[in-house]
Amino acid sequence: MSRAGAIALAAVLLGAIIGFPLGMDQGMFVHCARVLNEGGTLYVDAYDVKPPAIHSLYAMALWLPFSPEMAVRLFEFAWNLLTCFALWQALQAWAPTVRVSAVLVFAGIMVASGHPNTAQPETFAALPFAALLWAVNQPPRVRMLVYGIAGGLAIGLKPTMALAGIPLLLLERSRLPMSSLFVVPVLAMLTAGVTVVPVLVQPDGLDALRLMVEAQVAFGASTDGGAHGLTNSLVSIVRWFSLSAGVSVVAAAGIAYRSTSQHPLVRISAWLLISLFASVLIEHRFHPYHFLRMVVPLAVLAGIGVHNVAHAVCHRWPLASRQWRTLTAAALAVGLLTSCAPRSIHKVYLGYCQLFGLDTYATYLASRNIEGEDITAYREVAESVNNLQSPRPIVLSVRAGSVLPWIQEWRFSRAASTQFVTGLATPPAWIQAVRADVAQATLLAIDTADVVPMLTGHHQSTLRALQSTPDVGALLSKRFAAVDTVHTFVILIANS
Repeated sequence: MSRAGAIALAAVLLGAIIGFPLGMDQGMFVHCARVLNEGGTLYVDAYDVKPPAIHSLYAMALWLPFSPEMAVRLFEFAWNLLTCFALWQALQAWAPTVRVSAVLVFAGIMVASGHPNTAQPETFAALPFAALLWAVNQPPRVRMLVYGIAGGLAIGLKPTMALAGIPLLLLERSRLPMSSLFVVPVLAMLTAGVTVVPVLVQPDGLDALRLMVEAQVAFGASTDGGAHGLTNSLVSIVRWFSLSAGVSVVAAAGIAYRSTSQHPLVRISAWLLISLFASVLIEHRFHPYHFLRMVVPLAVLAGIGVHNVAHAVCHRWPLASRQWRTLTAAALAVGLLTSCAPRSIHKVYLGYCQLFGLDTYATYLASRNIEGEDITAYREVAESVNNLQSPRPIVLSVRAGSVLPWIQEWRFSRAASTQFVTGLATPPAWIQAVRADVAQATLLAIDTADVVPMLTGHHQSTLRALQSTPDVGALLSKRFAAVDTVHTFVILIANS
């Protein structure tokens, strides 16, 4: 298959993502991106613990003349296609089977991951990592330049992904003089520094970055520990490798390393995969999207492994017995079924049907009956708030990111999620600012059922947490009156 054919097939798979709804995190990024585009300051006028790079990418996406949902998904689609092209170029010296398999594995895992796990910092990091692998066989100056810029962008998206630089420096130690290797970290630091410029150029930029670092440190220290946390972590790791990526994809990656471990690209891909997995362990966060930072090196190794298996089967097939052929065909079928293919096909169906107005994805999420997954309900909350035409509405929920993109007067909510208001790992300045906003608000939409201890550090809903705080509780009872309940949200209007 030609490059155009492989990219076109990947585009068919990835096109389903355009029909994916926005999840909670993506809604938070949209909220922060709007603040950026309006000249506001991140971490002062909108709260999140992620570094500025992801919000800047979303701000670029929102320049597209579409709804926030469509704009983000189209931007992500184009970004993923660029990643497929970079993957193809990185494997230019390999057989066509390797290139096609790697591109399709990448696209398949991305689509299989579903709506909450796409358009995340980890998925946008796929392009820089593909660029790193492409640069491995380029001239020295090109390698140093790409390593620095691509590595800096990945660090800007998630600082822990700086671990990806270790295998590259180990590889280059034997190929370049030590003095040249200093260029890479300098370029990476400069590039990562550029990603914080949208915050630094603001008058209160330094204070804003200090708040972000303070929130990141506190949030990182609030992970679930003990035996229960360890069990959940192990389950999440096994689930991702066995379901989202697929057992056979992981097996193909292992076959590639076993059979061609001396090849520089195979070795660096394996080291990169291990270093990125280590960065997940350091973060102690095991949501499926955290593992997607590993999808590029995994796709490269899986593509090589698929080629090795296909070559071995084709070489033996003409002279093999009927029994061997039957068993081999059955094994290949099992391999396909235990890959990401079944989940990818399911998500492709849901995404395209949703894109063309059949609401399959929304119906699918509602039928799961898992709190927080029903996007239709959050749209209803936003519609109710919009119908009340309040000039200063504030949405208070751990899941507010699922509501805010659809609120007309969105600019009056600083906190896209109340994990940054009622959570235990929250800068005091954020709490005080939101309480001041509540005192001036004309409408509140407060969640009564968002008990998410992993994010907040306590077992209370947003409403209960606010009522338990003396000054806020007194303010709610004195100044506001409940007028409606939509989904799990109570709508309160300020007294005239």
